[in-house]
Amino acid sequence: MASIFKAYDIRGLYPEEINEDIAYEIGRAFVDYLGCKTVVIGRDMRTSSPAMFEKLSAGITQQGADIYDVDMSTTDMFYFAVEHLGADAGIMITASHNPGQYNGLKLVRAHAIPIGGESGIKDIEKIYQAKNFKSSDRQGQIFIKTGILDAYVKFIHSLV
Repeated sequence: MASIFKAYDIRGLYPEEINEDIAYEIGRAFVDYLGCKTVVIGRDMRTSSPAMFEKLSAGITQQGADIYDVDMSTTDMFYFAVEHLGADAGIMITASHNPGQYNGLKLVRAHAIPIGGESGIKDIEKIYQAKNFKSSDRQGQIFIKTGILDAYVKFIHSLV
């Protein structure tokens, strides 16, 4: 089976190649790698995205990071939210242009700087495969962030 860890994201057929359990462990590996304290999570309209969110969130909070949940959003709005909320990192649950039977994760650092194959995805994959996650004495929390759409629209209007 081909790796779900691609050059610019993590994606595969749902649930055969990527699923909730994999999302949970990727969430843990992501926090271990970055050492982040706050993570924005957005998701697209795919039917598998809400379940992926639940387990991804569980992995992230188990590692001690807090989540800023921006709910369903476009990828551009997600990037905006990472910067607007001052988060350390972010994960967008989406398989982008791929058909509905796929799902995946786009990973970013602070300021919505993408994490790709040469800038961290390979390292996250190694942590994920080793399954030797750091333990945290802090349980992260989930904060629902409303108003992101309004802030995003206001930002876009400021550009024209």
